[in-house]
Amino acid sequence: MTVTRVPANLITGFLGAGKTTAILSLLAARPAGERWAVLINEFGAARIDVASPGNGANGIVVREVAGGCICCTGQVTMHVTLTRLLRTTRPDRLLIEPGLGHLAGIINFLRDTQMAQALELRATVCIIDPRQYADPGIAAREDYREQVRLADVLVINRRDLATPDELAMTGRAAAGFSPPKLAIVETGRGKLDPALLDVNI
Repeated sequence: MTVTRVPANLITGFLGAGKTTAILSLLAARPAGERWAVLINEFGAARIDVASPGNGANGIVVREVAGGCICCTGQVTMHVTLTRLLRTTRPDRLLIEPGLGHLAGIINFLRDTQMAQALELRATVCIIDPRQYADPGIAAREDYREQVRLADVLVINRRDLATPDELAMTGRAAAGFSPPKLAIVETGRGKLDPALLDVNI
């Protein structure tokens, strides 16, 4: 019997870039009748209310990784949490907000033979605030650079708050990556089209 794998997306970005708003936007725009799950890092920025009595209603389930560790060094905890979530929820899509660091290790873990039997990793989406991208102190951080480098889709968020120079600089940098990104979009207030989640299939 063929097992249908669950489409999964990593939603990354530096603290304050707008990941929470982007995730909420994606959830609100998901196809009618689909059940989506969100796995978040307890210590990440995406503070979606997991304790709400409504968690699980309206086709949305949110879970935190026990101990707050979504990272390549916490593979056992990650595997247990993911397996339990998939078995009990049976979602049509899974969004993962991993927090900072270890992104390459997380991607490798999700593509591992065992996890790949249950999950189909699709586009990794990185939310960027142009004001942060223009900040040398943030732009030089290895965890920040890794998120931007490994993303399939770059979302230049909060364009309404950035200066024209910040937007132009971020746009030029995004367009200059090799290999090129599958999609580069500008938006405000985290508004995203769910079609971006599948640009690499």
